[in-house]
Amino acid sequence: MTSFETLRWRSRTWAWQALLGALLIALGVLAIFYPFASSFTLGVYLAWALIASGVFGILTALRTMRMRGHGLDAILGVLSVAAGFVVLVHPFAGALAALWAIGVWLALSGAAKLFTGRQVRRERAALFATGVLDLLLAMLFFLGFAAGDLFLVATLAGVSLMVGGIATIAFAWRLHDVARHLAHRPAHA
Repeated sequence: MTSFETLRWRSRTWAWQALLGALLIALGVLAIFYPFASSFTLGVYLAWALIASGVFGILTALRTMRMRGHGLDAILGVLSVAAGFVVLVHPFAGALAALWAIGVWLALSGAAKLFTGRQVRRERAALFATGVLDLLLAMLFFLGFAAGDLFLVATLAGVSLMVGGIATIAFAWRLHDVARHLAHRPAHA
């Protein structure tokens, strides 16, 4: 697959990206306003958001295998799916399982974004910024968790989900612009 075909394929996914971003923002708001709601429902929503994010990351990595820096997308996708299944299997233990899954995911996501940012020029600043933010949130997250501050942990998880959702929606709008631009070009160009 040429890079043009890959770009055309990815640009068609903008609506799904925007929907995922909206879901992440909604989950972030719920986590902030209902910090003690480690209920079955929150665990299930979080699980499916992680699974959907992971599956999309894996599919994207498979479609763009020859492009530099996308191997980590597959690894992060697998980790997101695994974290999602951990939370899905133990929804009532969601307070512990989901919080630890989020903390680990934040740390791994931050590290992956920093590593990928070193390899990809076009998105370097955004990847570095969100990577550093994820690592800082993971550090605060684990410090708050160790101190038993569930409100701090829930707030940090909510902020991380909302920032991730906003970044995902911004990316979706960029893909939408690319899709509009590509609609005027022939498929073989």
